[in-house]
Amino acid sequence: MEDIMSNLSTNYVITLLQNYRANKRKIEQLRYELEHPARVSPDEMIEAMNFAKGDGEGRPSGNVSNKTLYIAMNFQSASDEVNAALTHDLVSRLVPLEQEINRLEHYVALLEPRQAEVIRLAYFEGHTWQQISAKTQITTRTLYKIRNQAVEELAEMYALTADLQR
Repeated sequence: MEDIMSNLSTNYVITLLQNYRANKRKIEQLRYELEHPARVSPDEMIEAMNFAKGDGEGRPSGNVSNKTLYIAMNFQSASDEVNAALTHDLVSRLVPLEQEINRLEHYVALLEPRQAEVIRLAYFEGHTWQQISAKTQITTRTLYKIRNQAVEELAEMYALTADLQR
């Protein structure tokens, strides 16, 4: 049973590492969307409704009736609710991703310096094993061993916190 949990933890860590750069990109996209939301102002909404076609009851287009203003104000209220829901959705997607990335980065920082460097170069920066070998002057085979040791240690860290959460 413990071997199964160990394999699950190891696979989980490998998946986290492999998805690191894509998740960082998603975080940046979500942050951008939060900082630069697409919103329609009340003036733009009323302007658009002012130039809308009539409803076929013989009223000329371009006249804003009380009913139209009431609809515009209700639409603005609904628009605010939609914008709030969109913001909530963005935040609910952003926060778990940031927590996952921050946790992984923290755990990698707890590794032996050589292990942390190999993990950072391979997964965080996206270098190939040949590039890492040239940069660190370590053979590719030894790099794989270092990576495997680092993954095992990371899996132990994640397993420990999983046990604490039970």
